[in-house]
Amino acid sequence: MKLTVPPIQIEPDEGFTSEKDIFCRKDFGQNLLNLITNVDDELVVALDAPWGEGKTTFIKMWQGMLKQERIESIYFDAFANDYQKEPFLAIAAEIYSLINWTFGKKQEKIAISLV
Repeated sequence: MKLTVPPIQIEPDEGFTSEKDIFCRKDFGQNLLNLITNVDDELVVALDAPWGEGKTTFIKMWQGMLKQERIESIYFDAFANDYQKEPFLAIAAEIYSLINWTFGKKQEKIAISLV
């Protein structure tokens, strides 16, 4: 017997679909996207809600929306990394992986075009 509902499976580039966005948060995601793409100053955004309110699901859908807009992002689960003695290293490693992957793809394209 399961006591919790299994998490919704969201593909990395799926975004908000009518099938999975049952709480209709696509508009909020679009407004947040508009905010971060149009602000000229530094910006810190916090998503706060009680446990089970759908923060992780929203973020994964929003990350798909960002990917559709060709905006790179990382997903960092602070709760899953709570055991880390140096939490900065864990998030820095995620950022490094994104940078390495992004520039690695560009270097590969340049190398192919030179050949």
